[in-house]
Amino acid sequence: MWRIILTVGLLSWSSEASVTCRDNNNGEVDWYIMYKAPRLKNKFKGLEYRYIDSTGVKTMVPSDPHYKPIDDSNGVLANTLQPLFTPTRSMSPDFGFISYSDQAPGCNARPTFGHSKGVP
Repeated sequence: MWRIILTVGLLSWSSEASVTCRDNNNGEVDWYIMYKAPRLKNKFKGLEYRYIDSTGVKTMVPSDPHYKPIDDSNGVLANTLQPLFTPTRSMSPDFGFISYSDQAPGCNARPTFGHSKGVP
């Protein structure tokens, strides 16, 4: 366990300064955690989420004036992950990142199954 923590810490310490957590308005935040609501008949479409960052808790649902669906190209995820989608040729040779998913490639998951994905 300590090896994993040390590896992630060292990689984060040496990473590019432009890679940081971003909020819905593309502003920098120290950290955030997002919980995506499941798709439920007559309640959620599966794009709503609960969000907390270093400035406080936010509920992102269509009635919120700052609402952007989880798949919005100007939303929290897109703003944060944008540097990872830079063409490889234009990235710094020292740039690197780690991502994880608990769903095996090519496997379909049941709608009742929760998922864990991240970019530490």
